[in-house]
Amino acid sequence: PKENLLKINISNVKTEDIERGVKLLMSHL
Repeated sequence: PKENLLKINISNVKTEDIERGVKLLMSHL
């Protein structure tokens, strides 16, 4: 169970980083 929670947390962080990166790219454009 703990391993699954870690995987979910890691995936959530990755999606958040991607969204932040997209917003930064859009703001520069």
